[in-house]
Amino acid sequence: MKIKASLHKKMILYLVPAVIAIFGLALGYIISHSQQQSLADARQIADETASKYAGIIKQTINKDFDQARGVTYAFESMFSVPDSLKPVFFDSFLKNTFDDNPQYISFWLNAELSHIDSNYIGKSGRARFTFYRDAYGNGKYKRDTLDLDASKINPEGAYQVMKKAKLEAIIEPYFFSYTGSEADQILETSVCIPLMKGNEFAGLVGSDIELGYFQDMVKDVKLYGDGYAFLISNGGTLVAFPDEDKIGKLFVDEFADFDRKHSILKNISTGNSFSFVDADLISGRESYHTFIPVKLGETDTPWSFAISLPYKAVKAQASRIVKLSVVIGVIGLILLSILIVLIARNITNPLKQTTRVLKKLSLGEIDTTKSLAIKSGDEIEEMAHSVNQLIEGLNRTADFARTIGKGDLNASYEKAGENDVLGSSLLEMRQSLKLAEEEEKHRKIEDEKQNWATQGQAKFGDILRQHDQQINELAFNIMSNLVDYVGAIQGGLFIRNDDEQDEIFFELIGSVAYSRQKVMESRFKPGESLVGRCAYEKLTIYLEQVPDSYVHVTSGLGESNPRSILLVPAILNDEVFGIIELVSFNKFEPYQIAFIEKIGESIAATISNARVNDRTNKLLEQSKQQAEELAAQEEEMRQNLEELQATQEEVARLREEEKIKNQKLMDEVEKNRIALLKILDFVPDKIFLKDNKGKMLIVNNAVLKAHNARPEDLIGKTDFDFISDKQKAKQLFEQEQQIINSGEPLHEVYHETINNSGVVLQSTKYPFFIDYLDITGILGVQVDITDKIEKDKTIEELQAKLNQAKKK
Repeated sequence: MKIKASLHKKMILYLVPAVIAIFGLALGYIISHSQQQSLADARQIADETASKYAGIIKQTINKDFDQARGVTYAFESMFSVPDSLKPVFFDSFLKNTFDDNPQYISFWLNAELSHIDSNYIGKSGRARFTFYRDAYGNGKYKRDTLDLDASKINPEGAYQVMKKAKLEAIIEPYFFSYTGSEADQILETSVCIPLMKGNEFAGLVGSDIELGYFQDMVKDVKLYGDGYAFLISNGGTLVAFPDEDKIGKLFVDEFADFDRKHSILKNISTGNSFSFVDADLISGRESYHTFIPVKLGETDTPWSFAISLPYKAVKAQASRIVKLSVVIGVIGLILLSILIVLIARNITNPLKQTTRVLKKLSLGEIDTTKSLAIKSGDEIEEMAHSVNQLIEGLNRTADFARTIGKGDLNASYEKAGENDVLGSSLLEMRQSLKLAEEEEKHRKIEDEKQNWATQGQAKFGDILRQHDQQINELAFNIMSNLVDYVGAIQGGLFIRNDDEQDEIFFELIGSVAYSRQKVMESRFKPGESLVGRCAYEKLTIYLEQVPDSYVHVTSGLGESNPRSILLVPAILNDEVFGIIELVSFNKFEPYQIAFIEKIGESIAATISNARVNDRTNKLLEQSKQQAEELAAQEEEMRQNLEELQATQEEVARLREEEKIKNQKLMDEVEKNRIALLKILDFVPDKIFLKDNKGKMLIVNNAVLKAHNARPEDLIGKTDFDFISDKQKAKQLFEQEQQIINSGEPLHEVYHETINNSGVVLQSTKYPFFIDYLDITGILGVQVDITDKIEKDKTIEELQAKLNQAKKK
């Protein structure tokens, strides 16, 4: 039904209820979906955060892979050098890399002996070159050999598995202690790169790195208060976890049900990204879990970075948002209703004025004196302004049409609007003629810039390819050509000097037109002056306001300050190898700066190669000198060997003669020894000979009968083998050592039980030099004086009786 009413009333009647309805529906929708959206946003934040940290971990470990891979490439080029020089090269490269990477626990090479020693004939064996740090951080070096016995090699060992696979690998995390104590052990892993000689496995290069850094990283991850992160290796080892007692343990052992329910380790081993909602591993509350793979080097054993996000905190935040939305919605609805009433009033009054003017324009009445004067500051004012512009535009269109008709293509004109068909046609006609000329000029300028850059890259590419020249000559050649090519007046190339790791600086190597003072100030540390700042920030520095004291341009007519200075870092693999400094009286255009930055990369690569070649040449020269010295030593050794061989032949002849004499003498001695032993066996007293350790060397029949033993039962034995009282045996041993040391014999009388009979022995032990052993031993003589003692006792008794008889 058509309602007859003013525009003001219609706006209030239609807009206010509609706004209330729409606003209410929108608010209801926001309230109903805010919680779901909050959960979705939280999951997205968790996924993005996990991806971010996974990328950081990947970048961190891949740097170690790149380092080991670079050393491997260097070693593969050394198989052609002499065998004697290979260890020198290996030690040099390993030490330099170890010193440059203080974060390494060790850096090592396992090299197959068959590939580094052409004289090696074994079926297995490897040499291990290791630089490592002890518990105090001091650098150590060790070289040893392993797997020399092929029968004892474990084919399932880590080295043998990687030898067979010939692929990059990262070892499953393991604990290591410098002291052997579990109290100070650390979790670490090993990065391994195969060393190939053609298609053959020649060894393994790698580094041992500590994994405690990733535990600190995990602690920094805090999402929604209780959210946390953890890192799992491909084999399921917990590398980093909020509960530090679980670090280094297997995920499947700690959370077996969780792994069985969601196939955690299976997904990690295949490098999958996956997520799910389940109870939290620590608190048991409902949480969102997301796992992001971490691809390490070129291995097929990715790790996984995981984040656990508690839903309770997310829902609480969503509830606060809902309450705040309701309050704001009610207030906004009230204010919006009031605003609609005011807007309706401000719109309708100016529209009445505008309607009257438009009716006159529709009749063709164009009168610039009847312009609208509406200052409402809104679209109504813009509409009035548009009507006024329409009036003026119609007049301008007529004037412009007449001017174009006269052939003046430079006449100015502003269209009345986008739909001004006549004005647009006239402007397009004029613009099409001008555009052709402008496009031609622009194309020519861009072609000149592109040709300039292309020719420059080709020119400096030729210069850089001729890098067999010395680094100073190369630097001057680069800068002299670059200054001329970009129209500069001065220039210099500062090259990184890292011969001393504690004193890194950038040194002016090649310069053009620098003053003596500028050349003297030729060294800058990172962060020092503009050169050091450019190296530290790794960013181009362009100044058009040059400090008065920075640089001066001097000629025969005087001196002046330049207008602009450009410093560009020569970067390769995010490492600054040099700084290009250019000074000019003119501004450097953006395309010139881009060109210099581009060739800066090539200069960095050339400087890097030149440095490597320079170090290699030094090593080769050193090796050549060592080889010459070795050759001289070998010649001297050959002569000595010839003399030694002649001497050995003479010694062998003399030894043979001496051997014959000694054999005769030994035969005679043996006859005498046998005769002596026979004599000793006829002696009724006990006679024995011991060495300085108490071992029996000779015993006669009297000793054998006393012990009821055979010679083999006693020879080579000590008192500790015969006497059950070890303390008494020890006393006898110490007594005999005293006799040997003092050189004085010992005489004593004591009782002893022999063959279940008590006897009295008179014992004498002499220090005795045993010439054929070149030692002093003990010669013992023991005489049975039991009968003598009894006779003496009988005589004493008879004498006593006789004395008593005399007294009577």
